[in-house]
Amino acid sequence: MSAILRYSFRLIRLLWVLPALMFSCQSHEQTTTQHKTFFDLKQYIASEANRLTREHPNVTKTVTLDGQIEEKNVDAVDWTTELAPFTSCNINEPALWDKYQVDSTGTTERLTVVYQSLKADLKVQEIRVHFENDRCVGVQIKARTESRLYGIVSDRSYDPDKGYELEGQQDVTGLPSTKYAVKTRYRD
Repeated sequence: MSAILRYSFRLIRLLWVLPALMFSCQSHEQTTTQHKTFFDLKQYIASEANRLTREHPNVTKTVTLDGQIEEKNVDAVDWTTELAPFTSCNINEPALWDKYQVDSTGTTERLTVVYQSLKADLKVQEIRVHFENDRCVGVQIKARTESRLYGIVSDRSYDPDKGYELEGQQDVTGLPSTKYAVKTRYRD
């Protein structure tokens, strides 16, 4: 019986050692995970806010609310606050990378990259980023927010050489729709 027992222990050891040897001899290919990234709108707008703060351009701001227009020249602008509607639309987050389809058109000299939402319930429905010679020359955003009580649809566009525009409509249950527009232009 002791010979059978010794044989069993050898067999058990062999069954443990053999798989370990087999797995240790395999070549382990490292798989590299590519990190998909989108245009970093948050960083871009922050750098634009810094640039505009340094350059201190004269600004004409036009606000339209339900057809009533008010225009004024503004000298002191907090650009971080002023451009917050764009910063809030940043989609360069890992949790959002699979929620947008990315397409591009044009050439390396003039390129447009489009991020299109794959889900209707996302706040940012579309972002278009325009480049000329690798320099961002414009951003356009279509956004919407909906709940049981209200809905907001907005179009936002930013041009680093001219200014920005916000247009939209707000619908609140039980109240008339409100249409608004904000247009800011740099003056010479």
